[in-house]
Amino acid sequence: AQGIFAKDKICVVENGVDLARFERARAEAAGDVDDGRFRVGIIGELSVLKGQEEFVRAAALVAGEFGERVEFLVVGEDNSRGGEFRARVVRLVEELGLTERVRLLERVEDVARVVVKLDVLVSASYSEAFGLAMAEALVCGVPVVATATRGAQSLIEDGVNGLLVPVGDVPA
Repeated sequence: AQGIFAKDKICVVENGVDLARFERARAEAAGDVDDGRFRVGIIGELSVLKGQEEFVRAAALVAGEFGERVEFLVVGEDNSRGGEFRARVVRLVEELGLTERVRLLERVEDVARVVVKLDVLVSASYSEAFGLAMAEALVCGVPVVATATRGAQSLIEDGVNGLLVPVGDVPA
């Protein structure tokens, strides 16, 4: 757009998802015993911008309505100094009385094995350019509830393959 490079020198490489990896994960999960709980998860680096605190606050609202039938997963690595952000999330989980309902998992090497076991993936990001976790969930047929970031809007057709909610709107 700035004319710095000739147009024939620019190539856009779209993001993608390894479909075979998720097909294998679905096949492996097919034999698992289901405990009947509805699983809602958020996957990504633990940080303020990814919205894990909003996810936990929303989990408290959902738990208040649906009780023990719902389990919440927060999956991701904390790269903040000394794990400060993870500690904030843990404190919030404790303050809201969700220690038996919210599981925090560190970085997971094979995210496909987690995604295929979710009933809903949440992306509570304040800013998202693409949202690989959302794309991976959609490949697995897992609906997505996402904040209406540009990345989410490029993947989610509101009311069709997921829901878009305003950024930071916990009740939504």
